[in-house]
Amino acid sequence: MSFFRSLFQAELMSSVFGRTDISFSEKLGTFCRAYCRKVTGVVNRHLLFRRGRKFGQKLAALVENDSKEKVDCPLCGSPGNDRGQDVFHGLELIRCDSCGLHYISPRLSQAGLSSFYSKEYYYEYRVWTGHPVKNEAQEEEIRLSSAKLDKIETLASPESILDIGCSTGEFLEAARARGYRPFGVDVNKFAVEYAREQRGLDVRPGPLTVDTFPGMTFDCITMFEVIEHLPDPVGHFSLLRSLLKPGGIIVLTTPNAGCPQAREDMTNWKHLKPWEHICHYSEETLRQAAGLSGLEMTDFSVKPGSGIGYDGGLIAAFRISDEVA
Repeated sequence: MSFFRSLFQAELMSSVFGRTDISFSEKLGTFCRAYCRKVTGVVNRHLLFRRGRKFGQKLAALVENDSKEKVDCPLCGSPGNDRGQDVFHGLELIRCDSCGLHYISPRLSQAGLSSFYSKEYYYEYRVWTGHPVKNEAQEEEIRLSSAKLDKIETLASPESILDIGCSTGEFLEAARARGYRPFGVDVNKFAVEYAREQRGLDVRPGPLTVDTFPGMTFDCITMFEVIEHLPDPVGHFSLLRSLLKPGGIIVLTTPNAGCPQAREDMTNWKHLKPWEHICHYSEETLRQAAGLSGLEMTDFSVKPGSGIGYDGGLIAAFRISDEVA
């Protein structure tokens, strides 16, 4: 915990618990709500404490009861080795000896993933991870979306943007406010319904295929914290390549498997969520996946983290290889 967070906590405790007009239980509730609002920006983070254990048990049961599927390396196709580490109820973390990609095998089956991305799980999981679909959390997402658009505008001047894994559409709403033509796709039906009905966006149910937007191509395709969820990175990059207009650009972010914390002990890395994050990329493996799809990485950086490179994710941009001078 940082010094300033500790100082805020001490000041808040003094001001709340020093009151004489409310009961102790009311003081405790007031403190929790105020602290969570300040530190996380999410007023109802206290739901985490009430629901967290219950959902954790529910997720464990889903994984344990799933048939699971064992796979070869999703990047280079090399057979998996026998040195996988069980990181969550039979889901194993493997490092490919050939290309260096970290991936999960066995992983959830398609039926298991469909259950995980159901409406019920979507809401409960966002609460469990502190990202409920309401108010303060969405306002924070819109603020972050502005920073993403600022980055894109240093790389290109797109008219149309397709966001893969757009969730409830905060980024697309910010893009529309800047005059772009926004389109989105998401595998969660609840998120798609919300983006359409509450925001009036052209968001379509995933997964993305060549028929999702028939006859359409895009100036910019974005994937924010998405590629780590996808079972076939080379195939997906190839699909995105076919959807790019001439001169178009792909921009993505993903957790950094090359950061010190992940290199030191990936089993304790905060982004290891083997029920949904099934591939973990470093700069090198991300570059390999794009190259095998006819794309070239043209911009790369590491997002600032709260530690010395510990939390910073990867930001990368790609163009069609034949168009790169």
